[in-house]
Amino acid sequence: MSATEDKAVAALVAEIQKRALKQKGKPVEEITQATRLLLIWISHLRTIISNSAAEHLLNGVQGAIIEVAGCLALGLVRPAIFALRVQLELTLAWIYFNDHAVEFAQIENDAHEFPLRAKLKGYMQEYGGRFSKRLTILSENRTRKIEDPYGILSNYVHSHSELSSPKVRPLQEIVESDARCAECVELQKEVAEYLTDTLAAWFADSWHDWPQTIKDGLSSRLTAKKLKDFSKKHDILPAK
Repeated sequence: MSATEDKAVAALVAEIQKRALKQKGKPVEEITQATRLLLIWISHLRTIISNSAAEHLLNGVQGAIIEVAGCLALGLVRPAIFALRVQLELTLAWIYFNDHAVEFAQIENDAHEFPLRAKLKGYMQEYGGRFSKRLTILSENRTRKIEDPYGILSNYVHSHSELSSPKVRPLQEIVESDARCAECVELQKEVAEYLTDTLAAWFADSWHDWPQTIKDGLSSRLTAKKLKDFSKKHDILPAK
């Protein structure tokens, strides 16, 4: 490297070190708290529901949570946002491929095209029984601001707008401000709640097998009437 490049890298390292020392692990603690229920879900899925065919997708979700925590500890927001979208994509993919081991083996062995999000969502809406109704109940009683955070994450990943596009700036300035990192922590909360709601709506028929912490989390958001509507297995059909 040239002397100029050496200087730029040194400035970046110094900025990262300053951020890490200043934060003292706070971003890791915040992300751990923000994803507490999602991590409980991942553990539950591994031990009770997974057929092991696509388990590394679940591992990928947990790994992406770790990446978000690590990136924010260093002040690196853009790669943290990419890891947030990975959480969304891999969770939906695992739901599908846990029931489609043969298709997943083809993708793994033959590099078949990975199904798009629209296909995965369509599968859940068509074959998920009361999935759509349950997700609506949870969405109407959400604590997150954004009903589905995929759009805002995709905006950043594809850099469609000026606000989300990478900036031409000195290398050390890719270390973002405390305020920007705090926004990313909030976005992790949004993603985690959206995913736990999706998992809850999909696996609601096995409500009685859920860890109590997950039940308590939903119960705190729903009235008794809505909780009963959410947890019932079938709608009563009108008489002909």
